[in-house]
Amino acid sequence: MKYLKYMLFWIMAVTISGCGFVYTTQPIGERPILIETSDWEGTWINEDQFITINVQDETKGLLQISWIEKKLGQVKLESCKVHLLESGDWIFASIPDKDNPEQYLWGRIKQDGRQVIFWVPDSEKFKTLVEEGKLPGKIEDNNVLLGNLTSEHLKLITSEATGILFEWDEPIVFRRKGD
Repeated sequence: MKYLKYMLFWIMAVTISGCGFVYTTQPIGERPILIETSDWEGTWINEDQFITINVQDETKGLLQISWIEKKLGQVKLESCKVHLLESGDWIFASIPDKDNPEQYLWGRIKQDGRQVIFWVPDSEKFKTLVEEGKLPGKIEDNNVLLGNLTSEHLKLITSEATGILFEWDEPIVFRRKGD
């Protein structure tokens, strides 16, 4: 449950995929999104957890996400910085890996009114693209570490030219609590 330490969106990813993770060497996307504070800030819940989102920098696409982690009878407040970058019509969320800050965990994210939808990368599909030389990167254990991605690489990821590269059928959804 490594993702729980970094971002609650990732909790379900571990149970859904059962595979390795897909990392990048930098936040994924071409440019930071301009954040509307009123669209993002607040408390968001799903079936099991809640998170609080605060906008850290509207022009740089930076959020701060906080949550309460319960572990071995202890309660601890955790938080992480989230980079929101866009490529075409897609927005990607990237967070530094707490154990290796030179790597980022990431996925596709969509803020849609009172809900945030998050799709985790399918590690097996990304592994195949790296092995075929279509994306730069390497395979370490069962994980994929993507290298520097160009605009062409991002177009490949956001298109369906090689199939859907995310856990599309099982998105992680948070709904805003209150007004």
